[in-house]
Amino acid sequence: MAITNYSQLVAALERYSQSDDLKERIPDFIRQAELDLFRKLEAVEEDTSENLTTSTSDRFVALPTGYIKLRRLKIDTSGNGDYCDLTNVPLDMLKIWNSAGMPTMYAITDQIELNRTSDQAYTLQMQFIKEPTALDSTNNTNAILTAHPDLYLYSSLWQLFLFTEEDDNAAKWQAQYINALGSANRAARRKRYPKPAKYVNGSTP
Repeated sequence: MAITNYSQLVAALERYSQSDDLKERIPDFIRQAELDLFRKLEAVEEDTSENLTTSTSDRFVALPTGYIKLRRLKIDTSGNGDYCDLTNVPLDMLKIWNSAGMPTMYAITDQIELNRTSDQAYTLQMQFIKEPTALDSTNNTNAILTAHPDLYLYSSLWQLFLFTEEDDNAAKWQAQYINALGSANRAARRKRYPKPAKYVNGSTP
């Protein structure tokens, strides 16, 4: 049976466990699996974009909820959608300007630190990897389960058999998980960074 939602995932884990004693712990196994999966998966389903606004009172902007990893940060220089990239630098190389103006550089800590306070409220367009919403009885699915049900199943089974101290089964499902995770990440990189078309010298047919 295909796994398309949380309820089906729970049912599958119950079947594999062959133990009624583990039913109450299955949500914990799924959550433990997610903690590892969300850190390591680079799926395009996690890519999102969000508009933020700079402050005229300080140079800091809060990171969006669920932020994992930055992909790109742009600033609307005119207020009419004329975006250009801000330059990302390590925090110790961020040169702070005392005068207000349009920010040009930033560093990421537990927030976005711009190189100056804005002279007006600028729109920032942030492209980033966002942590998916965790599965539970009230959130029955998410984009990762839809695209990669095998990853959810394998990683959850790994956690289940770690708990029961069945080392052979734990190792088997960990290997399945690692293999599927690698395949998913390679597919995501191909989607994000497609190879350029090859041109062959010669006459046009």
